[in-house]
Amino acid sequence: MPDKWMVPEDWRLEWRQWGSFHVVFNPASGDTHLINAIPAYFLKSLETKAATLEELRVLASNLLDRTPDETISSDIEALVLELDELGLIAPARS
Repeated sequence: MPDKWMVPEDWRLEWRQWGSFHVVFNPASGDTHLINAIPAYFLKSLETKAATLEELRVLASNLLDRTPDETISSDIEALVLELDELGLIAPARS
């Protein structure tokens, strides 16, 4: 698994929000996705700065007001892999 993840700058995701749901359109792929608040929070963070899995774990822990644990770690890893498969994030270039 790559060390850092990001939303590539040239993808310029487009956002709309309805309550706790977010619709994100990726002009680079032409795909539109309906996501909830936590993946949206991660994507918006990764649009501004690349992050490691550990940094994302800390972000999730702060968001959920919990200490990092194995459940958060495995959930974050699964979320990152899903966002990658959907074409919303990519490994950060070194």
